[in-house]
Amino acid sequence: MASSRKLRLLFRAIVLAFGAIALFTRFHAASLLGAYDDDAFYYFQIARNIVTLHRSTFDTLHLTNGYHPLWMLVIVALTFLASGKLFFVLLQLVAFASFATTYYAARRVFLYVSTNAALPEIAAAIVALQTLFLIHGGMEITLTLPLSLLLAAFRLRPAFHWTPRTALTYGLLASLVVLSRLDAILFIGPILALDALFTRSTARLLAPITAAVPVILYALLNHHFFGTLTPVSAQAKDLRLHPGFSFTALHSSLYFLTSAYGYLIIFPAVLVVLLSLATSRKPRTNPANRTAQILGLTFIAFPILQLLTVSITSDWQIWSWYLYSFTLALAGAFLLLFDKFPSPTLPKDLDNLLAGATAVMAILYALSTTANVTPHWTTFATDVAAFAATHPGTYAMGDCAGTTGYLIHQPVVQLEGLVMDKPFLDNLRQQRDLSAVLRDYNIRYYVTFRAIPEGSCFRVDEPAKSGPDSPRMRTTLCQQPAASFPVGPTTLQIFDLAPHPAP
Repeated sequence: MASSRKLRLLFRAIVLAFGAIALFTRFHAASLLGAYDDDAFYYFQIARNIVTLHRSTFDTLHLTNGYHPLWMLVIVALTFLASGKLFFVLLQLVAFASFATTYYAARRVFLYVSTNAALPEIAAAIVALQTLFLIHGGMEITLTLPLSLLLAAFRLRPAFHWTPRTALTYGLLASLVVLSRLDAILFIGPILALDALFTRSTARLLAPITAAVPVILYALLNHHFFGTLTPVSAQAKDLRLHPGFSFTALHSSLYFLTSAYGYLIIFPAVLVVLLSLATSRKPRTNPANRTAQILGLTFIAFPILQLLTVSITSDWQIWSWYLYSFTLALAGAFLLLFDKFPSPTLPKDLDNLLAGATAVMAILYALSTTANVTPHWTTFATDVAAFAATHPGTYAMGDCAGTTGYLIHQPVVQLEGLVMDKPFLDNLRQQRDLSAVLRDYNIRYYVTFRAIPEGSCFRVDEPAKSGPDSPRMRTTLCQQPAASFPVGPTTLQIFDLAPHPAP
């Protein structure tokens, strides 16, 4: 027994140690910007402007609410505490805390329904390693994943009883999950509704009320300060020309299946989900059994609801951080399996074998993430920064504007509308001529890597990453770019829209 306990402690230390290696080894000065997703820099730049200018703005010109609120609060706090590289060090510490919390919360969730000591450790490590792979880009799911599992752990604990205090705490946790990423309401809502349906205590009704109050308050503050109840980033992606289901978002995201995201996130989740649903076992009499089933099935249903919602409301491409729903589905599938088979009969040495195999997986994963990668948006940003150092003015850019806006010391109007405002969305909705919009916003330099040559002119449209059923602003620029920078198979071009300004 003592040796088994020591083995589990060693196993946890290995998982945590290599999680730290994965987060910090790839973190060097040469690849600092490349360590994060381009969209994360929208958070970083807006937070910097909130701290320095006391305005929620990306381009310093227009107020925006194009972000998930709870993660923005964290980034603002880190920005207030530090700048430069120290800010990113603190950000990595937050990411490590997220990874470790996910691991321990998942472990606690599984141990509530399993009497086996080793299998919950291994399942929690797999969930945590998926989390590590998803959160390295600096997006809001850094909070959503651990908060979701903390919510499940709180609800499943044997001491849980419906009292006003417990319901208030539970509701508050649920609201934090939603405020960390708003589409989490797709599983938080069903969990609270099913709890209210299958529980007799009247105290349970306080949970959804408590969860709703902060979310409603957030919506009202949005309306007061920004004139819209929901983030402008979500509205920009939902500007469909025709209502109805669209396969565009799903089709444009099939590349995940042949990437590391498919092998590490999607396929393992689907496999374990199918296994958990295909196995049958006589229901247990444990009172926590129904709660475990509610949580497990709701987590499993989440990616389906998420993909259906995106396909109905939008035809934009699905990004990697959306896949956090598959990690929650994986956790839900493990929960169902452990609930069905709480005391599996295993060979004596299998626990040690599985623990060793998972530790090896952690090592290989950590090593695979230490490569010094330089994504194309980082190169774009450094090229534009070099140009902007001697060419002051207001810039405009669509895709990959996050890192550029963070790096250069000039305003950057984001032409996809993700971090703009409600009036800008009207330009998109009306499909106005892009040249007219650029004039209205006093743009001096237009930056793109998607200009299509047409004779001596260039055809451009924004946003470029939206689907065929989304509105776009188009124009033709009959002038040569002021600067061109080859970046791999593409060419970044900067057009000077006022090459001969009036004196």
